[in-house]
Amino acid sequence: GRHTMDRVLDRSSAERCGLSRSANPAAGRRPLTRPGRSSVLALLAWGLCWMAPTDAVAARLVLASGHNLGDTEQVPLLYAESEAAEFAAIMTGLGGAAEDQVTVLRGPNLATFKLALQRLALSAASLRTRGERVEVIVYVSGHARDGKLSLGGEHMPLTELRSTLQNIDADVV
Repeated sequence: GRHTMDRVLDRSSAERCGLSRSANPAAGRRPLTRPGRSSVLALLAWGLCWMAPTDAVAARLVLASGHNLGDTEQVPLLYAESEAAEFAAIMTGLGGAAEDQVTVLRGPNLATFKLALQRLALSAASLRTRGERVEVIVYVSGHARDGKLSLGGEHMPLTELRSTLQNIDADVV
């Protein structure tokens, strides 16, 4: 189906965000738009709900992190932190994740983000030791550039994040 559009953006904002134009033949120019945040998050969470086979019950560990600030020269984001909280709520409401297995970080510094990843890995290992099927879902909303995640001026190379996730003992990461 069609996505509902919740915002019309000016050209410079849209180009920074990499957004597309919506067809509107009635207007001389087509307005720049983006899909509604909640509908995109719900669609993503719905897709994640179908990851496990229907005959297997899995523990779903979720880390949802959002940071509105990147480097000092980057424009602060408006919704990164709230989107992380929305994603976590969707995962507990629809995605089969227990509330005690969901962590939400709003504006974390690099040390807090890395600690949350370590705790996620420890939780996954503990569950796997007990013979449980484990699915790990990490959602990050924020700035990144030059191959690095930006957390309020601190950076984590995406290769380090990828390596950290690959080393988590889980059935699905």
